[in-house]
Amino acid sequence: MKRAIPILLLLAIAAAAWFFYPVWFPEEETNGRLMVSGNIEASEAVLSFKVAGRIEELLVEEGEWVEAGQVIARLEGSDYRQQVELDRANQRVALAQLDLARAGARPQELEAAAQSVREAEAELEQRKLDSERAESLYKKDAGSKQARDQTATALRRTEASLRRARQIHNQLQEGVRKEEIAIARANAGRAREVLAFSRIRLDQTELVAPTSGVV
Repeated sequence: MKRAIPILLLLAIAAAAWFFYPVWFPEEETNGRLMVSGNIEASEAVLSFKVAGRIEELLVEEGEWVEAGQVIARLEGSDYRQQVELDRANQRVALAQLDLARAGARPQELEAAAQSVREAEAELEQRKLDSERAESLYKKDAGSKQARDQTATALRRTEASLRRARQIHNQLQEGVRKEEIAIARANAGRAREVLAFSRIRLDQTELVAPTSGVV
């Protein structure tokens, strides 16, 4: 029985402590906030430019708060802007060449080619007469061998010119080949991709905050 007394005393003390704890140690007013203890870990991001250059503007200072998407610094971007303008001009040229390939020859070009054929045909007739006359005189010992050879050479040259004129006229009539249009289209697509890449590099001259936070 004597051994049970200490145990009963301990239980009585524990019950009293539980009952009077709110009185002895009142809780602080938290205004609806949960008071906890622990460690807060911050996310750190190290930023750098993706292109080379000299810093032209530093728009924030250490300890300053920045929002996501805010420009932090800028590089000197004149070279990158010039490259964009050059690539834009090259794209315009490539697109113009594609349009010309699709449209084919203009009526003025067809008429000019046809006129070249007519002129070459007329010249060929004259060269034939000259060659026949020189050959006849040579056979009659009334003309020189040199004159006959010269007229024969002129005749062959005129025949070659006529073939070339007819070839150009036929090509203009048939239009640009599908292969040439495909090449022009590929060049235009390549010019568009080069311009897009130049624009990306120009955009990368600005350093932007990925998230909100303190510098």
